[in-house]
Amino acid sequence: MDFQDIPGRWRTRLRQRCAALVLTGVLVGLQSAAVAAPVVADPCDRRCLESLLERYLTALDARDASRLPLASGARYTENTVAIPLGDGFWQTIDPGSQSKTSRLVIAGAASGQVAYYGAARENGHGVLFSVRLRQAGGRISEIEQLIARRSPAQIGAFDEPPPFEAAWTEAVSPAARASRAELAAIANRYFDGIEQANGEIVPVTPQTSRVENGVRTAPLPPEGSGNVPMSIRASFNSGMFRYIKSIRPRRILMADEERGIVHTMVMFQHPGNVRVPFWEKQYQDPQSILVYPNSIGIFETFKVQAGRITHITAQMVILPYGQPPGWPVP
Repeated sequence: MDFQDIPGRWRTRLRQRCAALVLTGVLVGLQSAAVAAPVVADPCDRRCLESLLERYLTALDARDASRLPLASGARYTENTVAIPLGDGFWQTIDPGSQSKTSRLVIAGAASGQVAYYGAARENGHGVLFSVRLRQAGGRISEIEQLIARRSPAQIGAFDEPPPFEAAWTEAVSPAARASRAELAAIANRYFDGIEQANGEIVPVTPQTSRVENGVRTAPLPPEGSGNVPMSIRASFNSGMFRYIKSIRPRRILMADEERGIVHTMVMFQHPGNVRVPFWEKQYQDPQSILVYPNSIGIFETFKVQAGRITHITAQMVILPYGQPPGWPVP
């Protein structure tokens, strides 16, 4: 129909009505698009990941998981077991007890993950805890948490864990940086060196330090001697870790190329039937991890400069033998 065929005053009214309908349609279309279009978040950089972690720690301190920005289908494990978020350690941590001095944050922006080592109190007792978060669109989709508690066979500085060395937060010079693939390969060579009792394949220095559950375990003073401490390479070559049958599965979780850090979660498998002379005294203790089958779940993190490991930190928990890690293994 041609507008010119309609009498003047009706033609004007019709034009106004059509214009209103068109405008309404445009507005409705825009509203529909706003609802239906997926929210595409900007990449979550170091600051974004650290902020998300602080929200997690604040919610944990308040024992209130409802404060978390969770993605649909978010999953939580505690000491490798899937449980409802808000249960377990969330019910027993003492509010306000998280350490302000013994804490380390590791951000892997490329993988959308952030990890944390810290300490707190649980029903009045000191504990160590670590957590890995994965984010999707600014919301937490994965929470993997370990809590190390005092027990006869569990080493640890539970009451007053030391602060982490400054090197962990320092950037590595561009010339000394490794790629994510190289960092993963270096971590795997460390685990290979334990399995094979071969320190020669591990890229470490004589001064490489290792701290496990807040206790310095390398360099290790030799038994009955106050002389030169035993380096990581020398300890691997000595065969003192032959009681570890395998380190499987291994999960290389994230890397921070700027700081030269690679973060892993692995399971040390102890069959309990391998006798190592170095630990002869341990075999007299019925609670020693050397005398019965068990697995050790470990978050282990490496600092790498110029292709060599300079610092190692780890948190470990004793688990039933063959316990799965609770997450898919690549």
